Amino acid sequence: MSVSSVAAGQPAALEDVRARIYSTTAAEIQWSRLGNEPVHISYNGQLLDQYDSSSLFRADLDPDVEHRFELRTLDISGQLSQPQILRFTTGDFTLPIREVQAESSSSVTSGSSGNDTGQPDLTGAGVPGSTASLSNVRAKIYSSTAAELLWTRNNADGVRVVHNNKNLGVLDTSSLYLGALDPSVRHQFELTAVNGDGTPGERYQLGFSMSSFAGVVQTIDAVKTNAASDSGVSTATLDTTAQRAAPPPPASTPVQNAPASDSGPQLDDPLEVTVTGSGTQSGTQSETLSETGSIQSGDCVVRSLSQLSSCVDAAAGYSRINIQSDLSCSTASCCPTGGALLAFANTRDLIIQGNGHRLTRRAGQRQCSLLEVTNSRSLRISNWHLDDDASVSPCLVTDRCPRMLHIRNSSGITLDGVHVSNGKGYVIYVQQVDDFRFINSSLKNSGVLGLYVGHSGSPSTNVLIHNSTFTDNQTNALALLGVTGSSRDSNVISNNVFRRNHYRGQFPVAPRYGSGFTGGGQVYIAEASGLTIRGNLIDDGYCENCYVQQRFGSGVSGIELAIPGRNSVSNTLITDNTVSDHDAWGIFVNAGSTLDNSVVISNNRLLDNTVGLKPGAASTSGNLIRDR
Repeated sequence: MSVSSVAAGQPAALEDVRARIYSTTAAEIQWSRLGNEPVHISYNGQLLDQYDSSSLFRADLDPDVEHRFELRTLDISGQLSQPQILRFTTGDFTLPIREVQAESSSSVTSGSSGNDTGQPDLTGAGVPGSTASLSNVRAKIYSSTAAELLWTRNNADGVRVVHNNKNLGVLDTSSLYLGALDPSVRHQFELTAVNGDGTPGERYQLGFSMSSFAGVVQTIDAVKTNAASDSGVSTATLDTTAQRAAPPPPASTPVQNAPASDSGPQLDDPLEVTVTGSGTQSGTQSETLSETGSIQSGDCVVRSLSQLSSCVDAAAGYSRINIQSDLSCSTASCCPTGGALLAFANTRDLIIQGNGHRLTRRAGQRQCSLLEVTNSRSLRISNWHLDDDASVSPCLVTDRCPRMLHIRNSSGITLDGVHVSNGKGYVIYVQQVDDFRFINSSLKNSGVLGLYVGHSGSPSTNVLIHNSTFTDNQTNALALLGVTGSSRDSNVISNNVFRRNHYRGQFPVAPRYGSGFTGGGQVYIAEASGLTIRGNLIDDGYCENCYVQQRFGSGVSGIELAIPGRNSVSNTLITDNTVSDHDAWGIFVNAGSTLDNSVVISNNRLLDNTVGLKPGAASTSGNLIRDR
């Protein structure tokens, strides 16, 4: 006679409960449901909710505490099962993504932390005694800075990836997305299949450069080489800093490895000689005897936060502010005199050269902007990382937090090689600017919305958004609510990658739909005239908390056109884009907005969306449509 471990009348516990840890703040709890019973989840002793899904994604975990999740099934009579318990920390995260298995309540003892080794479980997938093998190994190049490695594991438990002689670790996935590659160097990858005991098998090599990318996604097949030796890749060193995982796609989308970190090169201090230059004595004026840092006579050189403040205050006396170290602020130093950390008003002909360094705000995100530019002309920011600290919680739209970068009433403003991350509200807000450029840059993990250009009452003109990457922004990655131009070439959005944006709703649905948040487009063209959208990759659209629209799921689409009920988009060309894997439409026109044939939608690849195209009265031709 067998005896069940489940008490009489008590529902069975969940099976296959695990956590996948993607970064120091992001993890996904996954489980296999038993029938249709909801799942009751508590976190660190507090009830979160009950869920009808098979996973829960959290991007707001505190890296300094232990995380304890308890999962129970809830049957129709209201009885709870015994808990399955997950305990792990995230503060020590390094690639590869790690998986933690649940403990049943009977196995939990004081001090136990579960299977939290930090290494992927590479047992059970391979065939004992056989050579680990791969197939269909290839790279897809999306832009001059973004590529994805893809492969099929046949009987391999993992894949060791080496990039330009740096070992990125062993991955138990089928792809690796890299979003911040250097276009000035050749990229050489080596992929080696490995068995569970670490024995290497087949090896493949890929090599390519990206500087000549021309807007069409390229696929490059790997070349198979001899099987790897037992020692693996002896010349590569394990790189634990070159990449940092960003939040993954929400629960219903396939999990991919995270983009490479936007950490820039760390520059050594150059050898200096003091020179005499114009301007005040803020910062350090110097001339280098080394090419490192490229300091020129007359630069305002920054190696501390106080020097940065002095250089900004004296910007009228310089043509360039030269950043020579990573910087961070905390407490009151993040909002000096109650205003923006960096405030430029009536500034002319200035370059801010970041040299790949990072400026991190650890406080003040809800009190002031990091950068404010008003009534300025010809301001260029290059090769700088602006970070509002992932450990600080994002804002809700109702919090009305200040914009992280607020640019208005100006002309000739360029962000080139600028990587903006972890903003809390509307992150880059551009208003009434002529000749705004966001190029070769990235924007990720925005709390409310990524890049906003508007409003209709104060439109912007000659806007260029090119060769940049937008990932994991809570609502729209890009929203145009006021751009104008005399021709379609006046404003251009080209050769960008938009991925996993609008994963969390912020804007409530109309009252007639009840409660919940509305979906929308990763790219929202609300009000525009004189615009071209060409050669972009837009994929993986799903919202974890949005109102479910029956057939159209969470309502996330690739490109959303027009303000509902208004014909607010005209003289616009949308062409040669790849839009794939969205819960709702690939490209759609909002309800009540018919548009006209001055809007042309042509030669796009609309693949694996619920419905590829809802064009209204726009002109369409040559689109390749393959719905789910």
